[in-house]
Amino acid sequence: MPGSPLVRAAPRLSAHYAQATRSSATPDPSAFDHDQQSVVSTPNEALLTPPIPSTTPRKRFVRKRPLLERIQQWPADAYYRLTSSVLDLEEQLFADQAGNVLGVMLHAVALLALLLSPESSLGSWFMNKPAYRRAQNPAIAYEYLVSHTGDEYAMADALKRHARKSAVYHASDRFFRFASTSLFFIAFVTSCANAYIFFTKRRMYKFYSQPKPNEPQSSSIHSKHGIRQLSMWDPSAYTANLFATFSPAHAVIYPASALIRMGAFGWFVFAFLLVAVSAPVHLILHQYAQLVKDKGVVQAAVLTEYNEKYVYPRATPVVRDQTTQTDL
Repeated sequence: MPGSPLVRAAPRLSAHYAQATRSSATPDPSAFDHDQQSVVSTPNEALLTPPIPSTTPRKRFVRKRPLLERIQQWPADAYYRLTSSVLDLEEQLFADQAGNVLGVMLHAVALLALLLSPESSLGSWFMNKPAYRRAQNPAIAYEYLVSHTGDEYAMADALKRHARKSAVYHASDRFFRFASTSLFFIAFVTSCANAYIFFTKRRMYKFYSQPKPNEPQSSSIHSKHGIRQLSMWDPSAYTANLFATFSPAHAVIYPASALIRMGAFGWFVFAFLLVAVSAPVHLILHQYAQLVKDKGVVQAAVLTEYNEKYVYPRATPVVRDQTTQTDL
């Protein structure tokens, strides 16, 4: 309608829009008409933001450290990367079941040493050493040549050839003996170190209060400067599983079997001894862990019942509000 405030406000809105879009390179007339119509039809609506021309986003600039500074910081960076890798590897290796895996690997190492040992009957059977020794014996070769050819020159040549083969055989024997002894030593030292850590790992607790008359006593409690200290045995699951799977007793059984000439029944007894040493230790550890859990369940149940029957009723008694009313 003529005289309406909407019509009077329209020229000012269009002029403001033209001023706002003056910086644009190519203004759109249709957008101008559409904006004017929308403003006229909705007087309470705020002015629309003019379109921003699209521009290519700039590539983010990342400042790099100078080459000299990177060279100077390289030892520290390499140390941090190495320590983080070692910690991750330690977390994976020293998990609960990693002890069993390492124990099986030590059994494989000891069995390999048993196969490489020249004195082992299992290694002799595996490498066919008795037949090889008979074939390389110069006396056997001498008798064979005398009985078949009778040629002294051929016999001397055969003896030299067999002597060279025997020297190679003895050298290989020394190498395999050294390899088997080294593997036995590595397995034995590893098992002994794990057993030492398993039995000597302790956790220290300090008690600042004085002992009560009926308090249970322990030989692990020691007083120092008036403070009682309890050195409690705290083995980890990793060392316990490794000790049960490959203990120093296993490390002794393997080289001892290499010194004894055993047949098929002897090797059956050998396998039975390995299982007989490992199985009871695993069973004891499992039952002891279950015993600790059961004691914790009993203690929690006793404390819960005590709190519900004695502590809570006295700490938070049930009360109610009562009022009296009188007529004056």
